[in-house]
This record gives sequence, C-alpha cells and structure tokens, in this order.
Amino acid sequence: MVQLHDGDLPTEVFERFRTEQIVACDTETTGLNWLSDKLALVQLYSPNVGTHLVRVNHGQLATQVCQILEMASIRKVFHHAPFDLAFMKSAWGVDAENSACTKIASKILWRNQNISHSLQPLLERVLGVHIDKGSVRTSNWAAENLSSGQLEYATNDVVYLIPLLLELERALASMQMLELFQSCCTFLPTRAKTDQLLLQDIFSY
Repeated sequence: MVQLHDGDLPTEVFERFRTEQIVACDTETTGLNWLSDKLALVQLYSPNVGTHLVRVNHGQLATQVCQILEMASIRKVFHHAPFDLAFMKSAWGVDAENSACTKIASKILWRNQNISHSLQPLLERVLGVHIDKGSVRTSNWAAENLSSGQLEYATNDVVYLIPLLLELERALASMQMLELFQSCCTFLPTRAKTDQLLLQDIFSY
C-alpha cells in the first residue's frame, strides 16, 4: 500500500521507520539542477512499513524525514545518491548518514563496460524486474494532485532497491570489491557538502 503525506511523515509512520535497519529512499524533483530546480517528493520504503511518499512543502522542514536520514543506525539505500543528497541538502541542509548507492555499486561491478547503470536496465540485469520509465518521468512532480501513474512510478523507484543492493553487494564481495564500495558510500555526505560549495573535482590535478 502506498501512502502520500504533505510536508512530513506522520509521527506514527516515523516511529515505525526509525526502528528499521534499512530503508530505501528516492526523490522526485522539478528538474535536474539543484541550484535552479526544486525538491518535490521524497519516497521512503521498507518491507515492514511499506511505501510512504512525502510531498515537499518549501519553507517547511520535513523534520521526521530528516531524522531518518540522519540516523546512523538506519542504512539508507539510493540509486544515484549524489543527485538525491544534493537536492535534500539544498532544501533542508540534511546529511544522510550510513547511505548506500546502487548506481555506484553497478559502476564498480561493470567498470569499463559499455552498459547503462540506470535503474531500469540494472533491475532487469540483476533481478529480472521490469519497470516502466515512460513520459511520467518528466511530468510535473510539484502538481497539487499526483496521478496514479506518478504514484506508481515513484513507488517503483524504491521498492526494489533493498533486494537490488543485497544482490550487488554479494557480487562485490565475490570480486573482493565490497570494501571499496563501502568506502565510496562513506564519502557520500562529504560529496553532498562539496556540491553545495560548488566545488568541482577536488581530486583532479
């Protein structure tokens, strides 16, 4: 069951999420640039709590969502975490501790191979799951009323992330690459901070 909330998670939902060990997260935005575009929707999912979508009200801090993001006891799973974290850092000033990114895992596993690391082909390759990434992808996520297609799209972006991560980590471990992946994920909050400072590749010559 999918539930949509305005502004923040209800306290009872927050209390259920805060006891979870791992939570899948995603965002929908009005565009691709956190400097000029806005965070519109945040999705949270765990098998025990279900899918909860939070419509972002600008000027209002989503306190309960931010607490979940900041809890080191909860592992947060993203796909393309730098994108999501940049928008949430810009909107709320929040750092997502203990985060993992399935796109980073894919890039390590299939490095130097000419394949897509986007969520749709990655799910098909690893889990044999097909999700539709049609025109709803670029629809108006800040609309007052979200369509059933938008709700389905937003849900599909999170419900498979946890099993996807577990499969990717098993593959990384078999290739002795798991420690490298974990180190990359530890760096994610710092990456979000450097993005806010408009720093480019600080490791380049």
